[in-house]
Amino acid sequence: MEMEWGSLTGTEQLLLNILIIVLAILVYFSIGSQYKYRKVLAVALPAAAMLLCMAFPINVLGGFKYDLRVIPLLIGILYGGYASGLLLSFIMVSYRYYLGGPGYILTLYSFPPVIVFALILVASFRQLKRKTKYLVGSGLALLWALICTLISFFGSKGIPVTKENILFYVGFCTLHALAMWIAMYLIESLSENEQMRVEIQRTEKLHALSHLAASIAHEVRNPLTVVRGFMQLLNEKKVDESEQKYFHLMIEELDRAEHIIHNFLTLAKPQNDEVKCFDAGAEVGHVVSVASAYASLRNVKITLEIASSLMIEGNPATFSQVLLNIIKNGIEAMPDGGTLKVLGRREAGTVIISIIDQGVGMTQQEVNQLGTPFYSSKREGTGLGLLTSFRIVQMMNGTIKVTSKKGKGTQFSIRIPSRAVS
Repeated sequence: MEMEWGSLTGTEQLLLNILIIVLAILVYFSIGSQYKYRKVLAVALPAAAMLLCMAFPINVLGGFKYDLRVIPLLIGILYGGYASGLLLSFIMVSYRYYLGGPGYILTLYSFPPVIVFALILVASFRQLKRKTKYLVGSGLALLWALICTLISFFGSKGIPVTKENILFYVGFCTLHALAMWIAMYLIESLSENEQMRVEIQRTEKLHALSHLAASIAHEVRNPLTVVRGFMQLLNEKKVDESEQKYFHLMIEELDRAEHIIHNFLTLAKPQNDEVKCFDAGAEVGHVVSVASAYASLRNVKITLEIASSLMIEGNPATFSQVLLNIIKNGIEAMPDGGTLKVLGRREAGTVIISIIDQGVGMTQQEVNQLGTPFYSSKREGTGLGLLTSFRIVQMMNGTIKVTSKKGKGTQFSIRIPSRAVS
């Protein structure tokens, strides 16, 4: 027996709208990270959810109909950005015009203010705390519902202000705020799980490589030291200029191999023996002063904004090694010069050091490969520098988060638990 849409109750129609939105979110996180055109999927799924919600509205008493289209629309704007938001808005208005009826005028009056506010908040939305994101998203959904309520009561053909109507619109507003909260909670939770999965994979690689490094580094280092010594002895003998050049090149390559082995040893067991409480801000300032000459040669300006008393626990020398490695990478990522921002702040018991460049940037796939042995975006890089940095920060009970946009630049955020001054 076939069931007609009109035979479903209002509750069943509401649950179907919610199911449509939840399915779109789950589909995105199940295939989005592996999908080549992830940005396309980030627009297509909210658009599909929005259109399906409009195609299957919720019928209530008095012939009034509504749907949850505002939820996927706001998600597409806040998480997708300006282009996604404008495209989704156009699709929504166009489809509502195609459906016809008096509800189209309500759409034209109620949606523009909410869309404008959402577009204004896009730039800062990703930097907000998780709970603040929930409040922003739910607030925008509630704003749209309130505008609809005011138009319904005080418009040219306003409905009577009765107890029944007031209770309905209170539920109407509450439902939209709650549905947006649930959708954003699901998105943030799945996003956090995705990041945790990447972090677990990176940790497993670190442990595997640590065992490998510990087992072979010393064995390889000894014969290299012997070979280098004999090379130096032969170079001291009277040889012609061309042979001296070859000896010099061979010694340089042996030194390069020695440096790689040293990174392996640091990776296997970072020099974290001298653990103490120190000011991360002071170490950042020292590293920036060291790197400033290298930055000047490459026409890069380093700006420094560091809060006071950013106390953390660890080895200052290895922490400086992490900072120097990331700052150096940021400088080299800007071949035509630019500005490198180094920021330091305290947030919810955590010290956050952010290093932001205006360089070539990376795709999400490239970002996910950072910390992989022998993966590097630099032609002569080995990838061991960043791998060692991840390892050192991990031993300090911290994390390194990387966000990047191709052609726009990259941001490394080092988060380490803060320590009180004893």
